Amino acid sequence: MDLNCSFGSAQLLVLSFSSVQCFRVGNTDIPHNKRIEVALQHIHGVGRRRAHQIISELGIGNRLTKDLTGVQLNSLREEVSKYLTGFMGTAVL
Repeated sequence: MDLNCSFGSAQLLVLSFSSVQCFRVGNTDIPHNKRIEVALQHIHGVGRRRAHQIISELGIGNRLTKDLTGVQLNSLREEVSKYLTGFMGTAVL
Protein backbone atom coordinates (compact mmCIF):
# COMPACT_ATOMS: atom_id res chain seq x y z
CA MET A 1 0.00 0.00 0.00
CA ASP A 2 1.43 3.37 -0.99
CA LEU A 3 0.54 6.56 0.81
CA ASN A 4 1.62 9.92 -0.56
CA CYS A 5 1.66 12.91 1.76
CA SER A 6 2.66 16.42 0.80
CA PHE A 7 4.00 19.01 3.20
CA GLY A 8 4.34 22.30 1.35
CA SER A 9 6.92 21.78 -1.38
CA ALA A 10 8.23 18.49 0.07
CA GLN A 11 6.55 15.18 -0.57
CA LEU A 12 6.82 12.09 1.58
CA LEU A 13 6.32 8.62 0.16
CA VAL A 14 5.48 6.06 2.80
CA LEU A 15 5.58 2.40 1.89
CA SER A 16 3.71 -0.02 4.06
CA PHE A 17 4.10 -3.77 3.68
CA SER A 18 1.76 -6.31 5.21
CA SER A 19 4.49 -8.84 6.00
CA VAL A 20 8.23 -9.28 5.90
CA GLN A 21 9.41 -12.53 4.33
CA CYS A 22 13.00 -12.54 5.59
CA PHE A 23 15.64 -10.53 7.40
CA ARG A 24 19.12 -9.73 6.13
CA VAL A 25 21.81 -10.90 8.56
CA GLY A 26 25.43 -11.58 7.65
CA ASN A 27 24.92 -11.06 3.90
CA THR A 28 22.25 -13.77 3.96
CA ASP A 29 18.47 -13.63 4.00
CA ILE A 30 17.21 -15.61 6.97
CA PRO A 31 13.57 -16.75 7.04
CA HIS A 32 11.17 -14.94 9.34
CA ASN A 33 8.97 -17.92 10.14
CA LYS A 34 11.62 -20.11 11.82
CA ARG A 35 13.21 -20.10 15.24
CA ILE A 36 16.35 -17.99 15.46
CA GLU A 37 18.62 -20.95 16.11
CA VAL A 38 17.44 -22.66 12.91
CA ALA A 39 17.28 -19.45 10.85
CA LEU A 40 20.91 -18.55 11.67
CA GLN A 41 22.02 -21.85 10.17
CA HIS A 42 21.11 -20.46 6.74
CA ILE A 43 24.26 -18.32 7.03
CA HIS A 44 27.23 -20.07 5.42
CA GLY A 45 29.50 -21.43 8.16
CA VAL A 46 27.02 -21.09 11.05
CA GLY A 47 25.91 -24.44 12.39
CA ARG A 48 23.85 -25.54 15.37
CA ARG A 49 26.63 -24.96 17.88
CA ARG A 50 27.50 -21.45 16.67
CA ALA A 51 23.82 -20.45 16.36
CA HIS A 52 23.17 -21.64 19.93
CA GLN A 53 26.25 -19.73 21.13
CA ILE A 54 25.09 -16.52 19.44
CA ILE A 55 21.58 -16.52 20.92
CA SER A 56 22.94 -17.53 24.34
CA GLU A 57 25.35 -14.57 24.35
CA LEU A 58 22.53 -12.21 23.40
CA GLY A 59 20.07 -13.70 25.88
CA ILE A 60 17.14 -13.32 23.49
CA GLY A 61 15.85 -16.89 23.65
CA ASN A 62 15.02 -19.16 20.76
CA ARG A 63 11.88 -17.42 19.52
CA LEU A 64 10.55 -16.95 16.01
CA THR A 65 12.64 -14.56 13.96
CA LYS A 66 9.61 -12.43 13.09
CA ASP A 67 9.04 -11.77 16.81
CA LEU A 68 12.37 -9.96 17.24
CA THR A 69 12.29 -6.27 18.05
CA GLY A 70 14.40 -3.83 16.05
CA VAL A 71 16.94 -3.55 18.88
CA GLN A 72 17.24 -7.34 19.14
CA LEU A 73 17.63 -7.68 15.37
CA ASN A 74 20.41 -5.08 15.31
CA SER A 75 22.23 -6.74 18.21
CA LEU A 76 21.87 -10.08 16.39
CA ARG A 77 23.41 -8.56 13.26
CA GLU A 78 26.31 -7.16 15.29
CA GLU A 79 26.91 -10.48 17.07
CA VAL A 80 26.85 -12.46 13.82
CA SER A 81 29.25 -9.99 12.19
CA LYS A 82 31.86 -10.89 14.85
CA TYR A 83 32.07 -14.36 13.34
CA LEU A 84 32.08 -13.28 9.69
CA THR A 85 35.23 -12.25 7.88
CA GLY A 86 36.81 -12.32 4.46
CA PHE A 87 35.20 -12.45 1.07
CA MET A 88 31.39 -12.65 1.00
CA GLY A 89 31.13 -13.00 4.80
CA THR A 90 32.66 -16.45 5.21
CA ALA A 91 32.30 -17.52 8.83
CA VAL A 92 35.30 -17.92 11.12
CA LEU A 93 35.05 -21.11 13.13
